[in-house]
Amino acid sequence: MRLLTTFLLVSTLLLLASGVAIGCKCSIQAREFNCAVKANSLIFLGKLVQVSQLNDSSTSFSATYRFVPLKTWRGQPADTLTLHTGSSCGIRLVAGSTYVLYTNSGQDLHICQRIVSRNTQAEIEKLDRYFVKPRPLPKRP
Repeated sequence: MRLLTTFLLVSTLLLLASGVAIGCKCSIQAREFNCAVKANSLIFLGKLVQVSQLNDSSTSFSATYRFVPLKTWRGQPADTLTLHTGSSCGIRLVAGSTYVLYTNSGQDLHICQRIVSRNTQAEIEKLDRYFVKPRPLPKRP
C-alpha cells in the first residue's frame, strides 16, 4: 500500500510539472528578428508606465501593462496601449522601462515573443532599416 501511495504521488507531481513545461514551449525562430517581423501585426517602442498585477503564483503570472508608444513600425499609432500577460507563460516587465515589443493585436504578451529591453537602439536601427522603402532611382536621359 505504501509503495502504491508513493507511486501515485510521484506520478501526480511529474504530471503537474510536465503540464507547466509544455505550456511554455517556445519556437526558437519566434524570437528571431525576421520571423518576429513577419509574424506580428503590432511592432512598437514603448515606455511601460503602469503595471496592474492580477495574479502571481509559483505556476502562473498575469498582469495588465499600459505603454506609451514612442515609435510604431507596424500597427495603429495610439496615445497609450494596454497589453495583458497571463498563464504559465506570462512575462514580467518593469514599470519605467522601455521595450521594443512584437505582438499581435488582442494577443497576450508571453515569453515566446520577441521583446527587447537591452540594446534597444540597435533594435530600433534594425527596424528602421527593415521598414524603409527604397526610393527608385531617377531615370537618366
